Amino acid sequence: MNRRLTGSGIVTLAGGLRKGDSVVFQMENPQSYSQIVEVLLSDLQDFGGRFHFIGFCQSFKIDSKSNKLVRFHVDPAEGFEHFVDECSRYIMNVEDGDIIMMDCLTELMGFWGSDWLIGYAYQLIMDFAKMRRLTTFTAVQRKCHRQFTSRKITEVSTVTVRVMRDNIGRHCLVPRKAKDRQSAAMYKPYIMETKKGVRPIHDTLEALEIQNPPDRRSDMQYFTCLDNLFLGDENADGEDAVKKLCRVLMGMDERIQELAAKNFTLEEMKIIRKRTIGSGFIGGKAAGMLIARKIIRQKLPHLLQYFAEADDSFFLGSDAFYTYLIYNGLWDEYKSYSDEPDGNKSRRLHRLVLNGKMPAEILERLEDLVDYYGHFPIIVRSSSHQEDSFESSYAGKYESRFCILTGDDSQMLSQLADVVKAVFASTFNREVDSYRKMSRLIGRADIMSVIIQRVSGVYQGDYFLPHVAGVGHSYNSFVWDKKIDPESGLLRMVAGLGTRAVSRSGTDYARMIAVNRPNDNPMPGAENKRLYSQRLIDVVDTVTNRVRELKPSDLHDCQFKPSLNVIAARDMETEKKVYKATGENIYSWMVDLDHVINRTAVVKILSEVLKTLEGEYSSPVEIEFTINFQDDQRFLINLLQCRPVQVQRISDEDNKAGRGEYTVFKAKGTFLGGNNSILIDTVVYVNWEEYVALPPEQKKECAKIIGILNNRIKEKGYNSLLMGYGRWGSSVTSLGVPVAFSDIDGMKAILEIGRIERGLVPEMSYGTHFFHEVVESKITYICVLEDKTNFMMDETIPKAVNMLRKAVEEPEGLEKVIGYFRFSKKPLRLVTDIRTRTVAIYREIQPWYYLQSQPQPPSSPSSSSSQHSS
Repeated sequence: MNRRLTGSGIVTLAGGLRKGDSVVFQMENPQSYSQIVEVLLSDLQDFGGRFHFIGFCQSFKIDSKSNKLVRFHVDPAEGFEHFVDECSRYIMNVEDGDIIMMDCLTELMGFWGSDWLIGYAYQLIMDFAKMRRLTTFTAVQRKCHRQFTSRKITEVSTVTVRVMRDNIGRHCLVPRKAKDRQSAAMYKPYIMETKKGVRPIHDTLEALEIQNPPDRRSDMQYFTCLDNLFLGDENADGEDAVKKLCRVLMGMDERIQELAAKNFTLEEMKIIRKRTIGSGFIGGKAAGMLIARKIIRQKLPHLLQYFAEADDSFFLGSDAFYTYLIYNGLWDEYKSYSDEPDGNKSRRLHRLVLNGKMPAEILERLEDLVDYYGHFPIIVRSSSHQEDSFESSYAGKYESRFCILTGDDSQMLSQLADVVKAVFASTFNREVDSYRKMSRLIGRADIMSVIIQRVSGVYQGDYFLPHVAGVGHSYNSFVWDKKIDPESGLLRMVAGLGTRAVSRSGTDYARMIAVNRPNDNPMPGAENKRLYSQRLIDVVDTVTNRVRELKPSDLHDCQFKPSLNVIAARDMETEKKVYKATGENIYSWMVDLDHVINRTAVVKILSEVLKTLEGEYSSPVEIEFTINFQDDQRFLINLLQCRPVQVQRISDEDNKAGRGEYTVFKAKGTFLGGNNSILIDTVVYVNWEEYVALPPEQKKECAKIIGILNNRIKEKGYNSLLMGYGRWGSSVTSLGVPVAFSDIDGMKAILEIGRIERGLVPEMSYGTHFFHEVVESKITYICVLEDKTNFMMDETIPKAVNMLRKAVEEPEGLEKVIGYFRFSKKPLRLVTDIRTRTVAIYREIQPWYYLQSQPQPPSSPSSSSSQHSS
């Protein structure tokens, strides 16, 4: 069977073009491609099928009047996925044997602001063309693409033809690749003359005239070409150029784009782009960090002495995520998951992404970073498309990992690649699926980008850590005293790495600082200060290559600099007790951060930063930061993150027990949002005495059952209270039920009860990722302490009829541990009062009891009898 195309001129290139060939013309000038297309249509005039021209560049014109030519336009401004889907859909609907022609692929750079995905777009589209065995033609502009993009397009094509101009202005066509062909004529160059058409070159001297010396394209050439295509010469220094770069770098959140365009110059945007590996969005977390840093430089120049040097982060653009998926053959599975996400698909994708291979084009740039950072500790952080936007935070949903590069260059490159893959894989976590459903983000792809940056900190012997890390809030929803001004903001700080500032970890407590009352503690008193302190410090151990926990005294032993007094205080009482009991002199330290709060300008400066950022964002914000001290007074702040946040603002509405209500529960505590009054028709209650007796695996089963109840509550639309001892969501089962947030996101309120004698000290984990989810879900969040003077709970809830077995088919024998109580006829009312810090649950008194307890007016015997019978 003859597979050759019937025609002359260009059709005879490479020993004769074949049906099903994918032909790419490598042009010096893309405008010449229109002439190539018109000559090609003439050379194929005897072809019996149709020609389909897929156009996406308005400036490209074809003058051919052929009635066989069908034009189809795709708008690349709609994005990579839209472009690939539209082209593929069109190709699948053409007639068998038709010929597809496409615009010059290089023009896509003018829409996408990069060339990272052009090669992969061509690959995906050609997969459909090859499936249909269609012949295709397209072009690229030479010297405008990165090497890996040019290589990818060449790999996908079956025939590659370089198009040049000789010394007298003629087009010269030189085949550079012809797959599965063996012929002496296959690489013969051709001359395209205006009147004589296309002819092969036979003369050696003529051939030499068209050969140019090889050159090496630099990134400077690439960016110059990109600027000309994407920004345009006339706008290269204007506001429009900045807005264009903001659109392709900062994401689709228009408010973030506006903030970036308002604050960055064109030169600064180009620097960010050049620090991006690949191309595409750098993600919301990266955008927020860069915007906040620039706002501080512009609006608070008097504070610049307190801030670290210019950021040296690099960004793995979102197009690299697409590249990774396509390279590993996961594109179809990704599209299926995006259209209809479910647990099985996400688990499979997570596994496949984690075990995939990193494309050579990404490894090539990661190798540069290995050389740049060397053996210095780095952190690889997620920065997805929707992360830290005005609509969604995705706080704590994706991976961020510390990485200490060890070994030779190849080993360090492998380590870095594995960490990046882990961040990519976290796109498909179970918690991400739940968050997207909760936030109604299904159907909106969240593309992953990555930040790679040096860990902020200092070496302390073999350990590396920042002196202080923390989270700052411009608005404080957690007001534990009426003297605290919520508008002044709140700080949550820890010593060491910031992991303990954003996670609920063990028995440790971050230092909570109300900015207008920095020395007020949620639990006042010297003993509570010791109880609610940070006991362990997270550090990077550069010897074992991992993050580990240290006691403050361990840092004392390694001669902590500038002084351990900056972050901790000697615990003299503990030292005396140990000496009295053992006769041994020890150093005992308690992390209190008093020096940072009272003897430095840290709180004042962070307060000014928070209010300035809040003003620029026109929204409450949250920041993450580190602080490193040069001596006891001088310090540098490193701003790591800034995101707009939702807040539960303080309400002053007066809520007391109503007429005809009795008290079911009452305690002193801390809670969100000031005064609340919420009707509760369902209570999920965990009996602590039964829970602590369970083995660890059954404690995890408790979490699963609560998740089942949570789904039932959401389906039925119940107003539910989750009530129990310890910390909900703790990873330590001895401290509370280890539920994921997706197991409790249907609750109206969450109540945590602590018992100091059991080591169950409640903590309003303000600023943690858990807390973010509570706020975004508009859940009332309460912590109380069970003591003899301020705690009362009657048997109304724990002794109610347990409906667990009706709600859960196999409760695993946990009916005594988990109570599922319905109060549909006479709901409970949950009340919080900010002035008295009181939390109470009321219930309507039974009618007969209420009536008997009230003085009765005189009535006739008949009316009395009627009243009694009712």
